[in-house]
Amino acid sequence: MADIVSAPDDLCFSSRIGDVVFRTSDEYGIVVFGFRVGDVHTTLLEERVYADASGIVRVSDLESYLAPFSRDLGVLHCYCWLMDSTPVFSAFTVIPGFADVGMSASDFIHRHFLTILDGEKQTSYMRTEWLSGYGFDTVHIVAHVCNADNTIDMHECDLPADQSIDGISRFNVSVLRIADLLLLVNDRIVRYDVVNGDCMQRYVVLDDDVSPTVSILFVNSFGCEEFFYCTGSMERSTDFDRQRLRFGKMYRTTHIDESRKFEVSTGWLPDGMSEWALDFLRSRRLWLWEYGRRSHEIVITSSKDEWRNDDDSLTAYDVTYTYAREDQNILPTVKPFRIFSDEFSEVFI
Repeated sequence: MADIVSAPDDLCFSSRIGDVVFRTSDEYGIVVFGFRVGDVHTTLLEERVYADASGIVRVSDLESYLAPFSRDLGVLHCYCWLMDSTPVFSAFTVIPGFADVGMSASDFIHRHFLTILDGEKQTSYMRTEWLSGYGFDTVHIVAHVCNADNTIDMHECDLPADQSIDGISRFNVSVLRIADLLLLVNDRIVRYDVVNGDCMQRYVVLDDDVSPTVSILFVNSFGCEEFFYCTGSMERSTDFDRQRLRFGKMYRTTHIDESRKFEVSTGWLPDGMSEWALDFLRSRRLWLWEYGRRSHEIVITSSKDEWRNDDDSLTAYDVTYTYAREDQNILPTVKPFRIFSDEFSEVFI
C-alpha cells in the first residue's frame, strides 16, 4: 500500500519543481514519470526503485528532466506513478519559467503577465507589441486618448487573444490594433493599460514615430515572444576566412567562411525597461522583424552591460549579433535607420 507524502504544486514553473515523495509498505515499486503535450505522451523514467528504511520513495531533481522539454514544447502536463500493490500517482502542470519570481507560479500568473517587465513600456504607432498571459483569453484595454482640442478622454474595450495554446494566450497589444478597436481616426492614444484581474501592463506612446534601428523578436524567460526595439547607433562588419590551394602554378580559393557582425546600441532605456532588457540579452531564440513579419534568425555573440546608481543615470546596452544560418550572404531587405534622410543634403544645395 502506498500514499503521497508531498508533491509539486498543481501549477509550477519549469525552474522550480518540488519533489514527489511516496510512502509505501512494500519493499519496492515501479516509478513511472512522464508528461503529455496535446495527445502525445512521453515517458522519461520507468524503473524499479526500493524504499528506504522508513518506506519513503523520493523522485527529485525534476527540473533537470523537464526544463529542456518545457523550453521547446511549452506547457507540460506531468504525472508520476508509484506502481506497487496499490498504485498511486501525482499529477501537476509545468509551464515555462526560467526566472526567480519570488513567489509560486500560481500567485505569479494571477498578478503578472508572462514577462519580467516590471513597469511601463515605451512604444509607438509604428511598433508591434505582443503580450502573453496564462489562464485567460481576453484582456481589457483602458486607453487615454488625446483629442483634436488637446483634451484627454478615457476609452475602454476588450481585446481577444490572437492565439491560445494550452492556457497560454498571446495578445496583439500594438497601438494601431488598439486604435482600430476604439475606432479612432484623428485622435491619438498617449497611454494605455492592458488589464486582466490583478495583471496590468502599461504602455506609453512616444510622440515621434521614428523607425527603430533594428526590431528583434525574442523568446523571453517564460517561453513567450516579445519585441525589443533598438534605437541607438548601428555598425556592420564582415570577416572572411579564405582557404586556398595551389593547382599547378595557380592559386585557387577553395572555401570562404563569411561572418557578418552587427553592433547596435539599444538606446537609452527608462528604469522599468532596463532590467527587462537583460531578458532580451539572455534569450536563446531571436529573429529580425522586418516588414511586419518574422525574418532571419540571429544569435547574440556579445553584449556590454554598464549600470550606475546615480540619480541621473540612464541605462543602455551594446549588442553584437550575427545571422544564425551558415550562409551569411543575405541581401538586406531593410535599410538601417539614418538620422538624416536622403533629402537632407538637398537643403544646402
